[in-house]
Amino acid sequence: MLLTIAAIILISAAPPAKPMTTASLVEGTNPFGVFFDATQADSGVVQPPNDKGPRSFAAFHYEWQFGDDDTATWKTTGKHKNKATGFLTAHVFDKPGTYVVTLRVTTETNKRHDYAQTITVHDADVTYANSSTGTTENTFYVSADGSDTNDGSLSRPFQTWNHGLDRLFAAGGKKRLLLRRGHTFKASGFRAKAFTGPIIIGAYGTGERPVIFAEGPETMLMLGPGDDLTVFGLAFRSTYDPVTGRGSHPDVIQMLNTNRHITIYDNTFSNAGLNLHLGQMGELVETVIAGNTITAWQNYGILSGHWERVALIGNAIRQHPDARTGDGKRPDPPEPDLPNHGPIRLRTTDRVLIASNDLFSNTGWSSGRGGGRAHQPCLRLGSGGRADLTIVSDNLMAGGLTMAGAGPSKGTEPARTGNTWERNRFTAPAATTRILETEFAGAVIRNNVFLRPDTGGTMMSVIRFVKPRTPSDSERKLTNLVLNNTYISLEASGRDRSTFVQVEPETSGMLTVMNNLMYAPSVGKYGAMIGGKTARDLQRVTSDHNLYFGPGGAFVRHGKKGLNLSAWQTNTGNDKHSLVQDPLLLNPKKLDVRLRSKLSGHKKDSPAIGAGTPLPTVHTDFTGAPRPHGNTWDIGAVAHTPTSRKEKAKPRR
Repeated sequence: MLLTIAAIILISAAPPAKPMTTASLVEGTNPFGVFFDATQADSGVVQPPNDKGPRSFAAFHYEWQFGDDDTATWKTTGKHKNKATGFLTAHVFDKPGTYVVTLRVTTETNKRHDYAQTITVHDADVTYANSSTGTTENTFYVSADGSDTNDGSLSRPFQTWNHGLDRLFAAGGKKRLLLRRGHTFKASGFRAKAFTGPIIIGAYGTGERPVIFAEGPETMLMLGPGDDLTVFGLAFRSTYDPVTGRGSHPDVIQMLNTNRHITIYDNTFSNAGLNLHLGQMGELVETVIAGNTITAWQNYGILSGHWERVALIGNAIRQHPDARTGDGKRPDPPEPDLPNHGPIRLRTTDRVLIASNDLFSNTGWSSGRGGGRAHQPCLRLGSGGRADLTIVSDNLMAGGLTMAGAGPSKGTEPARTGNTWERNRFTAPAATTRILETEFAGAVIRNNVFLRPDTGGTMMSVIRFVKPRTPSDSERKLTNLVLNNTYISLEASGRDRSTFVQVEPETSGMLTVMNNLMYAPSVGKYGAMIGGKTARDLQRVTSDHNLYFGPGGAFVRHGKKGLNLSAWQTNTGNDKHSLVQDPLLLNPKKLDVRLRSKLSGHKKDSPAIGAGTPLPTVHTDFTGAPRPHGNTWDIGAVAHTPTSRKEKAKPRR
């Protein structure tokens, strides 16, 4: 009998994980930033069929574990650092050790594949140790009470930031520059024409992080082409005041050409101009920008050229709350020079991850085509014409006339757009009229929460698809997916003109709208679940299993004509299973989007529970919990999980 049981256990054991080669680097020193990419055919990871286009990567579910501290979370969002989802991810290994990174891929047919890869992280203090005889200088030290005539050792440190950089980049190769904590160092502009690492610029000692301070207009750290650089633990500051527009606003870090294997980690940037200008005239490749804080800028938080396999994770990029916006013109006289741009603008992207960031914009000028997408969104993606296989997930965003914009599309063949927007929380202040706008086809927009408090402003549209400037034939064949999102608007009657999904003329691709929830009890007559300028614009829409609560609006609107749900069903056959009723959210006045149920102590079940349709491309909900819960699919971003006691509304940030 025991032998039989043992045999059963052996037969049912999971197969061992297969090797994978998804990491940008497998060996380095701490802190060690690594980018992981599961889209490469030679990565060893199962690939989606080619006939489904670029969005098919979003149809698979990817679950990563980095083998690191399982309790660590991002300060920005509270998300776990040691876990991630998506076909792209990244991680910074803070401590030396050997880490086994695992990946589980679940296909559309629910077949699981397990993979593993080993990452080795060496102790930087050992790797960069100076020789006892002083003949090998791997680490240079800088202290405000040192001297530039010293040798840069721990006992005889340099004094200035610029001299330390001169010695660091002149030496090249495996070198490290450490600045003493609690000290301030003046930056007067520095440029390295080219470099080869591994190079580390960081901090030593105890106390507050070292401050790099600039009073003049010169860029603090300008780098030419190079490979393998880490900058961590520093505070970069200047004198700029975004409220008055006065003070110096130099750029902080510029990388002019092609740079590879860069880690910018746990730094603060404040009161400067353009903080990170990366890949300006070349490419930024296999890079991790994580855990930084950027605030009070004049130009941008981050501006890019072309990025390929780059991760922006866990950064807080928030403009000063009282900043005044400029008009985009060069002032004469030069002051005041008010802020002109928002947190992030990325010109072209290819497999870029933007995750767990906290973004806030209240400055930036706007003009011309696009209704304000140009210079003030929290995130502007693909402003140079391309954004391919980019993931925007688990972020907090607030502000901007248009909060997040993707485009313009240059129509390059073949189209590889396939961008994924998931589990983001967008909060729209009074100035915001549109939340998410995209020209790129093949978008997957799922499990997001869109919130509009009563602000006194006018809301127009939540998700808006617009005509590409130069559409390609292959883009026209792609399908945009809007799945399991929730929108709450508390804007007072007369100001809320919300349309949840707005389709402009000649938008690229088809559009599928499923399992979405819109709660707008005071929406005006121009509000709707789905809208277009003409009836023809809506012919590309397939929609069903949505829930709409907007007593003052229409279910569908094109131009000035509104259709109720019954008329829309009769005319098109769409939304046969959709609902028009109060979704019974847990506490909508506090922007709590969870669903009520009898099992949790409420009098009635939310009609959204069990009213959705199974979607093989939606594996989790907004919180990361797996879908479906039990055997039913719910409408909205948060799947219902019954509890044994009555839920209480959670305070919202």
